[in-house]
Amino acid sequence: MFVSLSDKYKTVESYYRDHFVELPGPSGGDGKKIFIDRKLSKRFTELVSSISRNFNTLYFYKQIASLKNIGSLSGLVSKKTVLSRRLALEGGAIQYAIWHGRVYITQIEIQADYKYEKGKRNIPAGLYRVHKEAGKGAWTAEKNGVVTNKSLVNTKNLAINGMCKDIDEAAKYLPAFIQYGFGDAALTNTYSLFFNPAQGIVRSGWRALRDSSGISSTQAAKKLADLLTLAGNNDKEIQLTVHEQGHALLKEALRLVCQDRQTLPNITVFYANPTQNLELVDRWRVRAGMRLANKAPLINNVSVSQNLATGNFISGAVVAGRADGHAVGHVYNGVAFAIGTASLGGAASGLTPLGAAGWALGAAPFLLGMAGGMNKKVITNSGQAVQEGVKGVKKLVWDPVHKMMVRA
Repeated sequence: MFVSLSDKYKTVESYYRDHFVELPGPSGGDGKKIFIDRKLSKRFTELVSSISRNFNTLYFYKQIASLKNIGSLSGLVSKKTVLSRRLALEGGAIQYAIWHGRVYITQIEIQADYKYEKGKRNIPAGLYRVHKEAGKGAWTAEKNGVVTNKSLVNTKNLAINGMCKDIDEAAKYLPAFIQYGFGDAALTNTYSLFFNPAQGIVRSGWRALRDSSGISSTQAAKKLADLLTLAGNNDKEIQLTVHEQGHALLKEALRLVCQDRQTLPNITVFYANPTQNLELVDRWRVRAGMRLANKAPLINNVSVSQNLATGNFISGAVVAGRADGHAVGHVYNGVAFAIGTASLGGAASGLTPLGAAGWALGAAPFLLGMAGGMNKKVITNSGQAVQEGVKGVKKLVWDPVHKMMVRA
């Protein structure tokens, strides 16, 4: 049976007219009108009612509202054909269709509980409770093999991780940084973790690049921004520890917070092993009204990713001065000593056996400081960097098949 284009158009138009209702909130103002399947309208109402108590629903609500600003080109094309889309979010997804310049939401997927499997990449960015196992002393984010996304920060300490194998590894190495920044007594047997799924060099590097550029925010940054917004509306004091690539995530989240004209006066932040330029991160911290911990930022001076590549051999000292005026000289002199030892040791000694030995001695902190896993440790001086680096080297053995050093 032949169906004309006009008949097909009327059929699609009537389907959307009869089965969808307009969303008054997100659909208001400029942009495309947003409609939702009648069967989902009750669930959407429940979602809206909890946005002041649950940052996850606030995050989903904002992403639904963002659909009205999708490109004009898709709006023109959709006048002749239905464009089905799926917006993947951290912890769920929104399925929708575009027709005649309007958005029709067909499904909302929200997941809170996730099965923990070591090394797997199935846990999305979100807020998780970390606890110390009774009798073992080990920190973990899972309980009976499950991790659950929480709705609000209800602990004194909040942390954002950098690179990790999985959420449990992040949960285990962060307490040392929390205690270094805020004191041993600051942490008892639990803390909140905003999990940054920075698993693998390529994946974590791409995420950090997107957030640090400010051009294309990751969904994790948007979700963190909503978490901080609700936390800032609460009078509860929160101590935030940010680790490694978590600084890129924080920087973009703070930009989004400031864009919404929100402030965070009840949150105090400590920077640990940053792989982003600290002055750029701290600029947004100041704009958001967030306080800086009294402890100077922790920077491993012999780590290229923390110090030289990021410009933190200068910026670290500047931010340290804002945190603790007495720390500036210490940070700057430590960096100058490390650089001077490594570079001048080789340049002044030439290529003689004695000179080569001098250069090796001077460069040792840098070479050993790049050992794998060093960014996950609290390193306060060059000597400690060498010590930890040697431990890493001892774990390497020669693989005669692949002609390279591998972990034992």
